[in-house]
Amino acid sequence: MEPVKTIEEPAAPPALPIQQEPDAKLSDVALAKSILLVEDNHINQRLIVRLLKGLGFTIIDVAANGKEGVDMVKAGPSVYGLILMDTSMPVMSGVEATKMIREMGLDVPIMALTAHAMMVDQESFLTQGFDDCLSKPVRKTKLQEALVKWLDRALPRQNPARACTSFLSSTKPTKPPTESITSLYRRSASRISTQASFAHSQARPLGSPHSIGPTLPRVLGPLLASIQLSGIIYPEYANLSYTTTYDTPPSIPTMSAPSGPIAALAPLATPLPPSPNGSPFTDAQWAILMALMDAVVPRIVRTSAATPGSLDYVVSDAEYAFLSTQAGASAHATDAETLDAYLAERPSDSAEFQDLLMRQLVFYVTDEQVNGLKFVLAALRRAVIDGLYPDAGHVGRAGALGGAEGLANALLVADTRALFPAVTGYSATPTGYEPGPAFDYKFLQFKAGGEPATLEFDVVIVGSGVGGGVSAKNLAEAGFSVLVVDKAYYHPPDRLPMTEAAGYTHLFENGGFDVTYDSSLTFIAGSNWGGGGSINWSASLQPQSYVRHEWSQDRKLPLFETTEFQDALDRVCYRMGVSTEHVEHSHGNQVLLEGARKLGYEAKAVPQNTGGHKHACGRCGMGCGAAEKQGPNVCWLPDAARAGAQFMEGYNVERVLFETRGGNKTAVGVKGVWTKDGVEREVVVKAQRVIVSAGSLKSPVLLMNSGLKNKHIGRNLYMHPANMVSAFFPEDVRPWEGAILTTVCTSFENLDGHGHGAKMEATCMIPTLSLSQLNWTSGPDWKLLAAKYRHMNTYASFARDRDTGRVLANPPRVEYTPSAFDRRHTLIGLLEMIKILLVGGAAEIHPHLPGAPPFIVDPSAERSPADPTFAAWLRKVEAVGNAPPGVACGSAHQMGSCRMSATEGMGVVDPEGRVWETRGLYVADASVFPSASGVNPMVTNLAISDVISRRMAAGLKKERGERL
Repeated sequence: MEPVKTIEEPAAPPALPIQQEPDAKLSDVALAKSILLVEDNHINQRLIVRLLKGLGFTIIDVAANGKEGVDMVKAGPSVYGLILMDTSMPVMSGVEATKMIREMGLDVPIMALTAHAMMVDQESFLTQGFDDCLSKPVRKTKLQEALVKWLDRALPRQNPARACTSFLSSTKPTKPPTESITSLYRRSASRISTQASFAHSQARPLGSPHSIGPTLPRVLGPLLASIQLSGIIYPEYANLSYTTTYDTPPSIPTMSAPSGPIAALAPLATPLPPSPNGSPFTDAQWAILMALMDAVVPRIVRTSAATPGSLDYVVSDAEYAFLSTQAGASAHATDAETLDAYLAERPSDSAEFQDLLMRQLVFYVTDEQVNGLKFVLAALRRAVIDGLYPDAGHVGRAGALGGAEGLANALLVADTRALFPAVTGYSATPTGYEPGPAFDYKFLQFKAGGEPATLEFDVVIVGSGVGGGVSAKNLAEAGFSVLVVDKAYYHPPDRLPMTEAAGYTHLFENGGFDVTYDSSLTFIAGSNWGGGGSINWSASLQPQSYVRHEWSQDRKLPLFETTEFQDALDRVCYRMGVSTEHVEHSHGNQVLLEGARKLGYEAKAVPQNTGGHKHACGRCGMGCGAAEKQGPNVCWLPDAARAGAQFMEGYNVERVLFETRGGNKTAVGVKGVWTKDGVEREVVVKAQRVIVSAGSLKSPVLLMNSGLKNKHIGRNLYMHPANMVSAFFPEDVRPWEGAILTTVCTSFENLDGHGHGAKMEATCMIPTLSLSQLNWTSGPDWKLLAAKYRHMNTYASFARDRDTGRVLANPPRVEYTPSAFDRRHTLIGLLEMIKILLVGGAAEIHPHLPGAPPFIVDPSAERSPADPTFAAWLRKVEAVGNAPPGVACGSAHQMGSCRMSATEGMGVVDPEGRVWETRGLYVADASVFPSASGVNPMVTNLAISDVISRRMAAGLKKERGERL
């Protein structure tokens, strides 16, 4: 192995930074000045915002191009004290935007952000309306000097509507307002912000292809449902302090394990990052949003206990007694006091819910979605002020706001907070929890510095997921120096499984919530040390023969019908201990297996990558605390480390570096920013080979941001779109216990004769993934359904999609609309899954299709799909269908966006995994799939990456031999 050439030795782990006061010259203006940042690069946005906040500025607006910046200035001409303007952007350049601002007669200081460092270039910008220039990457000292220079003016009167104050001033639950909502709205009428005006100006007409109106509910619905449930189940977060600005997830400092009996009871808590210290919403808008939340999941009170003028859902004493009895009939808790408290809870009483909601809206939801929500809230506020709906209680009770029922359905939230475990018996800690062994990773550390740190390795691998993990193992064991880098951080087994509130923040991309551009599909993807392999559900299925034949014959890639590929499949499965030998089916999986048998359908056990262990943790979607699931962080990366590989967490790669060698565009390394505990450092990694293993959503973005122009990059995205159905059973199911996904029904996997169809599987039953998907009909109905959670199972029908979408980089987004062809297959699978549930013993069946009623099984009727009542209901479900915009599909699999192809004109990488237009640059992850795998993609990903990395190792050895 060649020694690692380290131009700057990594430093010892830095001490936790001490918070420092902003520059004294800025302290008087930081809280009074609004700054507009106009920058199209997402990474630059976040870095500059962080620098500004570190200098004490709290009012920072961001526009993604010149046009957005001009529109925001028009909406509030006197708002901004300074504008930071990138000079080169899509849609409208910074130069053109500056010209238009100057034509408004505004003398606000505008600073050019430019990569042109030469003095002559800077002088040219000063002649085009700019006041000053800052070279990128922006340095804190230079930014500080410029701010002192240009903000040293008389302070303008602060716009009160834009004053950013903490939306949560106390960790105690907020009290209901003592004044009427109408009075509150009228009192707040003067506080409409300029951002709301901007949202109004940007909103598309209803019915347009990307109209905010009809899509907003489906965009925010699953998000807000999971937020509420996260806050419900983990009330310990109510005791956190929410005062520090935070805009990227930090690494978690190492903590000593507790001693004594408590060490074996539960994982160590992983704290949430600090909350945002400002809000994009006015007080009036936030009050309306909370009123809508309370309308969806209201406080239910009996008439004799009702408060006049409140927004409570008031029922007669007799009806209340019935609801309480119904809730207690299937709940874990049966005492009247707990059930009364359960029915009385509402979202606005929860400080932790408001915190989770705000951090999601600020950190993870797009500006377009936030602006759309603000537009809706402003419209509702105006309706109340104008006297159209003088009693806001009508929002929830009668749906008087026309679209309020749909909006309420979209703003789906669960019912209680701390009472949810008491009522259902749910626990976030697995039964008999005992953390498994942690691997002692030695991550590279750096000191803060002005110049980039430079490292040199034979191979640098961008991404620590399954593709990067197996590649690192193979190349390190072949004797090459290997560095694996990832933007995310490692979390040891004694912190796993995380609570859902922490897990979505620390283990998933975009806080666990992503949606396609037209909102027709929501999806999740891993973002942690180990990637999706650390939070998947252990399913380890090999690709089927008809898929391999398609790839070999139709796609002209003969590898996939060779013993070389089969050997790779067997090799990776053997290393992970994949088998069905130790599988013990949960209630939900047993229902699928037995119900399919009764109907004559094909169903089978799904092999598990649990290293030969009987693994029965239903919460592995939030990380495997037992360290039995053989994901990259437990299996492949430790193997690589033992062979000499090195690792860097918290390293966000911005681009691949190229040189022209022998007339070829040759990858020579990567460049990015390393972050740990508040310390940042630019790092350059030089390498003979670069492997991009960032996943199907991020690998194409990195290639595009690196200047590659192949038109196929980002295209051919497959998502395995899914529809879901839940069922409630008479018996005590406790769905959160037991293995997650151990069975699959395959009878409908080839509906078109060309390998396209649907498979049906059980899903993870943590509350945010199951309860949040149920149809909403009314607040009382929702509370009763949630109370029955311990009797519930949920299933998915997912299609091997024929039709594709794409990933775009600037701005980053996913465009994917499930086609009618693919949706028909998911619907067929869903209807057949419903039949399986009927014969499998379900008492209630709830399709996750808005508009489809549930089916309540008649105990005296025959449990047969031929039953006339059931058959008629099933036809209604089929008629409702799954077409957008009414129904959104879900997805947990992404494939194909850097497709492998036999010729350069058909894909992104060649049969060796090398990017066609380059030398030395490879992709090894699910993005190289020629088409959808039709099965959970982990094993296919591992095998393809195994072949790519072994072939690369052979090529490097050959080159080294030729040089010698």
